[in-house]
Amino acid sequence: MLRKFVFDQNKCVGCNSCVLACKNEFQTPAEINYRVVRPANEKADVPERQFVNFACAHCDDPACLKNCPVSAYTKRPDGVVQHDVDRCIGCKLCTVSCPYGSPKYNKAVGKVYKCQFCYQRLDKNMLPACVEGCPVGALGVLDVETLSATTSLGTYKLENAVAHLPELPDNNITKPNHRFIVRKAARQVRYDAVG
Repeated sequence: MLRKFVFDQNKCVGCNSCVLACKNEFQTPAEINYRVVRPANEKADVPERQFVNFACAHCDDPACLKNCPVSAYTKRPDGVVQHDVDRCIGCKLCTVSCPYGSPKYNKAVGKVYKCQFCYQRLDKNMLPACVEGCPVGALGVLDVETLSATTSLGTYKLENAVAHLPELPDNNITKPNHRFIVRKAARQVRYDAVG
C-alpha cells in the first residue's frame, strides 16, 4: 500500500501536538523537529489564522537519496524514504539538497536524522506518532489505492485535496508525496447587523 501524509488546514489549530508526539516517540533534541507547524499566508486582510504542517514528503524522486555519497537512504515499496543512521557519515549533503529541509543534522552525534513516517509503527498497523497525537484529526495517512485517509479520529474518503501549497517549493523538484486540504474562506458574521 502506497502511503502519503494528508493535512487539513480547516482543522489545524496550530497546537503543535503532532510535533510533541514525534519528539516524544523519538526523543529528539530540543532544536530538532522532524515535523514543523508554522503560520501560512499571514496577511493583514486575512482575519483568521492558517497553518502549514509539514515533515518529510517521502518524495518519488528524493534529493536526499540521490545526493547521499554512502547510500544511507532507501525507498520502501510503500513510499517511505528511510535513512540508515549507521551508514550516515554526517556530510550534510542531504540537508542542503532537500528543498523542504527535512533531514536534520544532530551536532551532538555528528549524523543526520529525519522523519521516517514511523515505519516501525506502520509495520505494526499503527498510525505514525504525529498522526495519532493530533487531537483534531488535521493530520492523517492517505492510502493512495483507496483514497481513504486515516486520522486519530477515524477514517474518511479524501476529496478536494491538492498536492501543493504556495508556501512550499515547486513539486517538480522532487515529486513529493503529501496532500493538503486547503482552508476554506472564512465567513464573517456581523452581530450588530442582526435585528
